[in-house]
Amino acid sequence: MGEVYLVVGKNYQSRDKKKNEREKMKIHLILPDKYIEQIFEELFEKIKPILNDNKRKYMRGEIIYDVPRLSKYLKVSPKWIYEQTHLKTIPHFKVGNKQLRFRRKDIDQWLNTQRVPDVGNPTGRAKLLKGGKS
Repeated sequence: MGEVYLVVGKNYQSRDKKKNEREKMKIHLILPDKYIEQIFEELFEKIKPILNDNKRKYMRGEIIYDVPRLSKYLKVSPKWIYEQTHLKTIPHFKVGNKQLRFRRKDIDQWLNTQRVPDVGNPTGRAKLLKGGKS
């Protein structure tokens, strides 16, 4: 016998619109293993199209980031992202006149334009700093 714990939740906005709350229902089932395997197989078949669709969007660069997620992707602070959008140096668009959004495909193209080219063989002072002989 195997045990399955299910937690089903629903987010909703409270009336004061300041506090998000989460409503949860917990279920504890003890079922034979064959039923558990059947449940997971059917569940996987139902979510497989969603997973494949997300994978296609990811591969095509159709992922949309907000400021916190973009800062994690680029490994920079949110403050830096706000500065770059203010200076209009990073591709972005606004939703609802205030919310910043970033298309992954545009960010990746922008990153390629920020690349610093390789110098090749150093000469002069750079060669000395690397330990070479003049």
